Amino acid sequence: MKRLLLLILAITVLAIVGCRLEADPTDVQVKLRWTATGDDYAVGTATYYDIRYTGDSTNNWSVWTEIPQSMTPKLSGQPESITFGLTLESGTEYYFCLKAADEAYNWSGRSNLAPKIWADTTAPMAVTDLGVE
Repeated sequence: MKRLLLLILAITVLAIVGCRLEADPTDVQVKLRWTATGDDYAVGTATYYDIRYTGDSTNNWSVWTEIPQSMTPKLSGQPESITFGLTLESGTEYYFCLKAADEAYNWSGRSNLAPKIWADTTAPMAVTDLGVE
């Protein structure tokens, strides 16, 4: 009996050691703000934005997730913003970045990285049916 209990305990410990805790996904509203760039450097109006994010600090733009959007860029120097919903893992740092292009598809370099960590701020529901027997 003692050996069986030790075997069960050993299997349980192995199972716990092999387990990885993952954060629950959280639905969030993200608002990005920036100053519009121009068509010809800082003059005029860009034609397109390519906005992306990643939960990995990789520098490989092609593997970042593109945020679908159809906004029309404003005149250079004007404030820009976009709000969109995402499902992100709580406690993970995400990086947002964008590029602008003109009508000839000349692309700007990447913007600065805008990092953000979302925290799950929704507490569990209180137990309302606790009883004593």
